[in-house]
Amino acid sequence: KKKQSTGKDNKDFISAVNDALLYAGILSHFSGDLSQPQHNSSNYDGWDSGQGGLHRYFESKVVNELSLSLDKEIFEAAINNRPLAILMKSYPMSKRSAKDMVMALSIYSFKKIARLQDIDKKHSLIKESQKKSDQRPKKTYAKRKPAKEVTKYYHSIIVEQLSMSAAVTEWIWFDAWKKAGKPDLSGYKSYDYHLAPEFIPVDYL
Repeated sequence: KKKQSTGKDNKDFISAVNDALLYAGILSHFSGDLSQPQHNSSNYDGWDSGQGGLHRYFESKVVNELSLSLDKEIFEAAINNRPLAILMKSYPMSKRSAKDMVMALSIYSFKKIARLQDIDKKHSLIKESQKKSDQRPKKTYAKRKPAKEVTKYYHSIIVEQLSMSAAVTEWIWFDAWKKAGKPDLSGYKSYDYHLAPEFIPVDYL
């Protein structure tokens, strides 16, 4: 006979799922960040290559000019292009783990920096940036074309990278669910949306 859950049991269950969704959402922010090639490099804003300001231009200005169908394109690419199979080839693993998956994504994205910089130099860059020096008290950002004029050149790398991070995030979420014993979430219903997590200690160093 199936044990009937009490009100407290249900409340604890809802609270636990609320917390799980909160931390899963936080994780998705960071796994998504790893798909930005510059997040994996000391040259994170292009200053070492005369492309100062590339970071915001690429991930904000260009993306904001893309069609609203971008979400659909990323979803279809994550389903149809088998991004995890591509990732496995670039970073072979004897046993998959969340740590290995994000490391693989970081290395994969790092290898895309040259491609991103090349797109910028060929299609966006008008005037190179200049670093601050003894002769130059202020650094000057690179001058670029309006983002809406060059989105077509960035479109493929954006879809590729975001679909890869979406696939990695999905794998980590599913793996966590399996390790939790595959809990039945069909009865979950809540209108309480947590936005402030407890302190998350750094434990990956």
